[in-house]
Amino acid sequence: MTIVKTDNTMPTLAGVSIHDNRFENKHFFPALDNDFGLLWVMKNGFKIPDVAYDLILAEDYYLKGSTMNPEYEICVKNNGDINFVVLDAANDFEKFSNDLGPYDCDIEFKTSI
Repeated sequence: MTIVKTDNTMPTLAGVSIHDNRFENKHFFPALDNDFGLLWVMKNGFKIPDVAYDLILAEDYYLKGSTMNPEYEICVKNNGDINFVVLDAANDFEKFSNDLGPYDCDIEFKTSI
């Protein structure tokens, strides 16, 4: 995982691979005494997500058109039946989603010796 910071943006995660995990939650209901708990009630059908991504994007997240810059790829794969959320917090949760499809990928990490 890399954290990328440019002059006028929030730090952005890059090269994240969440794979081959098993998530377990002993809580049936989100806590209502904090903002995240209320968010899960209002936007996520009372479910506490296993993986949450804020979707605050770097200025160069998209290349020409709507092609994502591959440096910022985030992949979530082979984790069983998880509750995944994309928050879109920077845009008042306009694009809040549970769609794992765009994140079902593999990252090829470069190594040097």
